[in-house]
Amino acid sequence: MNIIRSALKKYNLYMENKDSLKLTDQDYGIHTNIRGIDIGFYPFEIENNGIKVNTFSIDEKNTFKSRFIKGLSFNDFYEIISFKDYKIRIIKRELLYLLKENLIRDKDKLDYEVLKKLDLNQECLTRLRKLNISKYTNIDDFIN
Repeated sequence: MNIIRSALKKYNLYMENKDSLKLTDQDYGIHTNIRGIDIGFYPFEIENNGIKVNTFSIDEKNTFKSRFIKGLSFNDFYEIISFKDYKIRIIKRELLYLLKENLIRDKDKLDYEVLKKLDLNQECLTRLRKLNISKYTNIDDFIN
């Protein structure tokens, strides 16, 4: 997360009022806007039987949450992309597709329509569907 914050500052994309560390004493990530697209960067921890992801929403009350996805492996959680001069891990598109599949916010519906047009790895989708990823879309059930 320190590398992400440094890169955002370097490219004048850092917004202090959208950094969870400026709002609470734990790191739930950071939001920014790149080329008109709102993007969130969130920290995660690998545990023996899954992955815990911290997230937050910037709204009237700034909602901070942790989600633990049981059975999710590191390889099915992320993919590597280039961001300016950096290589960063992002949520794997197949996982994001399954998480967005059952959400009802307009933003999520738009994201889902874009994800449907991508070339998704069907083997990965099948493997992730066995974890019943859709149950993790109601994050209120998985707050630590």
